[in-house]
Amino acid sequence: MRHLTALVLGIAAASLLAGCTSFSDSLDKYRQREESLKNVSGDIWEARSVWPWEDNPARLREHMYNTARNHCSESGLGAQMLECASAKRKTGPGTEAVLYFRCVHSVKAPEKPFVDHSASTN
Repeated sequence: MRHLTALVLGIAAASLLAGCTSFSDSLDKYRQREESLKNVSGDIWEARSVWPWEDNPARLREHMYNTARNHCSESGLGAQMLECASAKRKTGPGTEAVLYFRCVHSVKAPEKPFVDHSASTN
């Protein structure tokens, strides 16, 4: 019985250590991320990101769009996306992306519909 208990405790300890190593590896990859935001020219901004842990470019693109929206909302503006490119990295693990955008005033939705459908017959 003592051998079984020791075996179970040994397996549990090994699993815990393996989990810590996995968590540590994930944390190291997160720390290796690169993110920058700079004004390119006039009202055009460039956001760049590298996520070493992410293999899906769409997830990083989504993050980039949120970065642009957050940046513009600080000034009470909306983000107009101009161009975005994302792909798996060729020089290492993960995904990289670049987004060009500008901050613009929002246009209110019209109070009345553009087309009056009340007169149409079906």
